[in-house]
This record gives sequence, C-alpha cells and structure tokens, in this order.
Amino acid sequence: SRKVRAREVHARVCDATRSAGNVSDVRARACDAGVRRVGAARASADVAAKAAGTGTVDPSCPVAGATLVSGWECTLNQTDIKNNANKYYIIQLVCDRSGAYHVFTRWGRVGEPGATQVAGPLDMANGEVTFMKKFKDKTSNDWMQR
Repeated sequence: SRKVRAREVHARVCDATRSAGNVSDVRARACDAGVRRVGAARASADVAAKAAGTGTVDPSCPVAGATLVSGWECTLNQTDIKNNANKYYIIQLVCDRSGAYHVFTRWGRVGEPGATQVAGPLDMANGEVTFMKKFKDKTSNDWMQR
C-alpha cells in the first residue's frame, strides 16, 4: 500500500542520513518519529527526503568548510526538446566555518559544469531572503508556498 511504501522510503532515507555521520541523535530520533507519522497523504520520496534533510553541498561550491543548511536547497531543470534546451539551476544556502551564511548558485546545460556564483557572507535572515528571491526569480513561485 502507499502508506507502507512511504514508511519504507522514509526509513531508508533516515538510515542513509544516520550513516552519513553528520546527524545528531536528536535529529535521528526525530527522523524515527517521522517514520511513524508518514501517512498515505505524504507518500512520496520527496516528502521523506525533505523530512530527513539529506543534502550535500555542491562539489563546485568555493566556500571553505561549507555545510548545507537543512531545507534550503533546490535543483531546477528546464527542458524544451523543440528548442534543444536542457538547463539546470542549483540554489543552496550554506554556512561556512565562521558561522556566516552564503547563497551558492550553479547553472548551465545538463552534463556541463556550468557557472557559479556566491552571495555572502550574510546573516541567516539575509541568507534566507536572498535564497527566496533567487528562487522567485527563476520559478515565479514563492519558496514558502512550494
């Protein structure tokens, strides 16, 4: 059933998060609690992955010692076969070793390394605002309404 599948996906994501070694015991317990709460209405891998917060900083990010801020990342893809367009856009909010925040973006044709840009250093609030503006510019959607 969908409910069982959602629990299985969520459990696999939680296990992968725990085995990555960068997750606290509190987060692991919250992840385990999420396995019990996932219902048929939330039966998708996206929801399970978002709940577990399993992201990694893009390898092209030049910010030294950057860690990804959980829940503040997205990968956009635009494909138009008729016009031979197959583009991607990555947006991530990352925190450096000093505690400053940066909005990292990378874009280009799928299969190519593309170009990068870093906005920052910023405080957390300005980092979130910058991230949300970039997302709105690219999708015409509000980040909080996705």
